[in-house]
Amino acid sequence: MKNLLSIIAFVCLISFSVKAQDSRVAVPSGYQGFLEYGTNYCPMEETTAIEFSTTHGCFFTDKAYIGMGIGLEGSDDWFLVPIFVTLKYNFTYNKPVTPTAQIRLGSYLGDEFGAYGDVAFGLRFGTKRDFACNLMLVCSLFQPMMEEYYSYDYVTGLDYYTQRNTYPSGFGIRFGIEW
Repeated sequence: MKNLLSIIAFVCLISFSVKAQDSRVAVPSGYQGFLEYGTNYCPMEETTAIEFSTTHGCFFTDKAYIGMGIGLEGSDDWFLVPIFVTLKYNFTYNKPVTPTAQIRLGSYLGDEFGAYGDVAFGLRFGTKRDFACNLMLVCSLFQPMMEEYYSYDYVTGLDYYTQRNTYPSGFGIRFGIEW
């Protein structure tokens, strides 16, 4: 909860400083890199995961971006490395605050290999320089993983191996910077 409040306070400070400046912002063009941090609540597992990711690519129009990225996502029970292609669209490009949407498609590596995708909607806080901050709501979808568990029955003296699906899909908030 502290992290969420500090992110919201940081975004509010950025938005006030952006409003105080001239309304012109740098138009994204060419290479753009992203560094993002987020939380992902997984309702099927009743756990929260933390994610870090970086994406590198380019704006092919004033509003549309395509890039490739890699991330780290994990909780107490599992750890994944998503590898993805991302498409991002800024609804305006010359305003200090603009709505933005993002789609990621790819796969993940971990104990198993599976499909990955997420959809994010939020706000981009631009500046006069080629730098911006993003705050987005995210829905992440991961292919379920099969995990093996070991247990020992003390009454019978037998070992048991059981399997169950783990569902790391969920929703959360992602904060990022772009340069």
